[in-house]
Parts: sequence; structure tokens; C-alpha cells
Amino acid sequence: MAKVTCVLETRKSKKGYQLRIRTYSKGEIKYYPLGLFLPRKGDFSKKTNTVLSSFEDHERFNKIIKKELDKYTNLIESDPNTNVKVSEKTDVFKELSRYNQLLLLDGQISVKHNNSVLKNHLKKFLSRENELSVYEIDRDFMNKFYLYLRKSMRRPSIRINISYLKQCIDRIIENNELDIKNHAALFKIPQGNEPQKEVYLNKNILDSFIRNPQKKKQEILTKYSSLFMFYAQGQRFSDNFFQKWNNIKKYPIEEEVFLESLESGEAYTGGYKYVLSFVTDKVDQVNKMVLCDSALKCLRFFLSKENQISLLNGKGDFIIEDEELSIIAKHKADKTNKRVLTFDSEEAFEFLKDFLDIQSLQTPNEFTFHNKDLTGYSLEKIKSCQTAERQKRNEWLRKICKNIETLELTCHDFRRLFAIIFYTKTSDIYALSSMLFHSSIKITVEYLKKLNVFDLNENKALEFYNDL
Repeated sequence: MAKVTCVLETRKSKKGYQLRIRTYSKGEIKYYPLGLFLPRKGDFSKKTNTVLSSFEDHERFNKIIKKELDKYTNLIESDPNTNVKVSEKTDVFKELSRYNQLLLLDGQISVKHNNSVLKNHLKKFLSRENELSVYEIDRDFMNKFYLYLRKSMRRPSIRINISYLKQCIDRIIENNELDIKNHAALFKIPQGNEPQKEVYLNKNILDSFIRNPQKKKQEILTKYSSLFMFYAQGQRFSDNFFQKWNNIKKYPIEEEVFLESLESGEAYTGGYKYVLSFVTDKVDQVNKMVLCDSALKCLRFFLSKENQISLLNGKGDFIIEDEELSIIAKHKADKTNKRVLTFDSEEAFEFLKDFLDIQSLQTPNEFTFHNKDLTGYSLEKIKSCQTAERQKRNEWLRKICKNIETLELTCHDFRRLFAIIFYTKTSDIYALSSMLFHSSIKITVEYLKKLNVFDLNENKALEFYNDL
């Protein structure tokens, strides 16, 4: 594996000093923006809540960087095979500490904490021997750094550790089992040379809740619905609020073979594709996406037993029938019964059964996340309840977030997280714009800029799409 040398540096920008890593590998230089900025000067303005500009500070900071840069460049040129160990660069971190102290004078705890997280991680990352491929470096930053999402200009930044949510979405984005053009978010996204691990959703997702039996079942319902929003291409809360299960349609993949089997009276042995229609209330559009088996396994958490049997018949491990329920009851009474269940443990099965029982009480059969008290109301009446319903879900989410290393998370943050993760993995601005139901590519670009996605200028497709 090629040796990779990493150097911390800054780049002047409108927001301040953009911190980034410059890597050397076989004479090739690459940049990895960290998504964080240092202020330009140590004089904090209470009026504007910003740090004033100072070209002199920027120059002094870069001189330190350049000195380190030259040292490692000379080492590589003198002996290309030398295993260069990157130092902690004490001078650089002294500068970071100085900025932290200045910001603390005005009580900017969040900014101080941001720089502290950056400092501690970089010290660990840069001080070890770097025998890392480019993919490993990228993965390291993806899992360890925080993303900073701004809810609005009036409210402070939210710090979100995406490692947990990334695990959830990776469980859904697994091997594409249907030989058709599925919804882009369900594609198997290339992960370098890392071996793909087989995933069992019915075990992994349930396990996170089984470890916390003290949680209220209603909070668990909310977490599943929020995970669904994140999985379902970053839909708005209002889109899911009116989502109906009869919007899922089943179609044969081999349509001609299916028609021939009808004419001949023979059984159709080919596969099926499942299409979910999203009704977008805000812009009054209908969009469709094809669901692979991974998606259907996730959706089973929101289906009644009757709908599971009618829509997902033959899908194996997530079909729940009355016969299974009686077997479970007998198994609990007779400990000598060694029958192997379709789930990994009877605790997981009981947990899923409880979840479905609560859902049948809280949700009418027609809608996905509706409150049963809204059944029969007019569309205007239901819309008037959206704000209260969203606020209630946000309260549940904040409680749940205490157990998933997240300070605060709301329904719309799932839409933002989907946009960030999908774009950073695929760089497909056109597909993302379609999935977010944006009317133009330019709107998507501005949306990503607000979420601090910094590599937009490197996307060569933007010039083409902006001219459409």
C-alpha cells in the first residue's frame, strides 16, 4: 500500500480559515476539507457575532503551515521510500488554543467545543504512522467528525454525530436484489475495497431497542417513523403525513412473461417489483420509487399483519401469522420446545409483535403515521394538525437522541442528512435534485451550500445542469 503523508493547512475564504488536510501519495496531492472554519481575528464583535478580519493573522498562521509543509516535502524528495511520520505540529495547535480562548471571552462555547473536537482528533490522526489509502482517510473523517447543520439564522448550530444514522442507512442500502433500475438511494454505493458484510435488518435494527427496554413504546414508534423518513429519500414530514399504504403497487418484472402465463394459465415464476408513490403536498407532485427487498424489510415495521401478508407474501422472515403467535406462546410455556424461530430470538419477535399491536391502535389502516382521531376529517383539518404533530414528534426525537449520541434532532434534519450523505457518496446533483423534488438544480446547489457541503465547485456536471 502506498504511503500517504498528511499535512494540516488553511485556505482563506469568506467564512474564515477553512481547515483542510493535504495528502501526498506517489507525488499526487489531494485535499480533504474538514468542514470547519477558524475565525479571521481575535477581536470578537458582539454586534455582529463574528470575529473581525485580519490579514496579518492569516499570514502568520500560514507561515507555520508552510514551514511544516516544506519539511515533509524535502524528506519525500530526498528518499521517496522513507516512511514519514507526521508530527503533532505543536505550533499549529497552539494557534488553535489561542482562538478558543478569545472566543470564550464572549461565551461562544459551541465554537470553542468545535475547535476542541477538531484539535483532539487531528492530534490523534496526524501523530500516528500514516499507511492509509485515500479511501481509509475519507472513511476516518466521515465517521469521526461532526456535521454542523444550521436550522435557521436565528438559532444556534446543531451538532450531529452521524455515525449512528450512517449505520442505519447502510443497513438499508445493501445489495440490490432486483435486476431493475431501482430508486437511486437504494443502490449499493461503492465503498472502495472494503469487503461487503451481509446484513440482517430484523436483528440489527431491533437490537438497538431491545437494549433499552425502559423506553416507552410510543417513543420507539416515533424513532421508526423518523428512520423511515430518512430512508425514504429525504421526504418532508408533510409528504409522509399523507402517505398511504395503498400507494405501494406490485408489478411483475418480466411483464411479457407474466402476460404469456395469464394466457396459457400457467403460474408466473418471475420476480416482482414494488413501487411506492410519494404525494408531495408542498409542491403538489407525485413521484415514484422502486423498492428493493431491503426497503420492504424496513417497511415491515409499519405494516399491519394483514398488509404484511397481502403485500409481502413470500418474503419469509417478516411475515407474521396467527400460527406463529400460537407457537411463540407454547414455546414460552414449554421450555423443552427447541423449535427454531424465523427471528433470531423470541425477544426480538415479541418486541416486533408489541410494536405492531401499538401501531394498530395509534394509526388507522389507511394512512402511515396518522393519528386515529383524524380519521374522517377533511384535508384542511388534517393539515391544521400537522404543526402540532410535528412538534410532538420532535419532542420524542429529542428524548431518543440522548441514547444515540446526538444533542438534538428534528424531523426535517433527516431530510438534510439524506441530502448530505447521498451527495458526498455519489456527487450526483441531478439525481439528488429529483429526489428532493426541487424545481431546478440551482435550488439544490443552494440547499447543499447551506448545509456546508464544500465540494460543489468540483462537480463538473454543475455547469451542464445549470444551463438546462
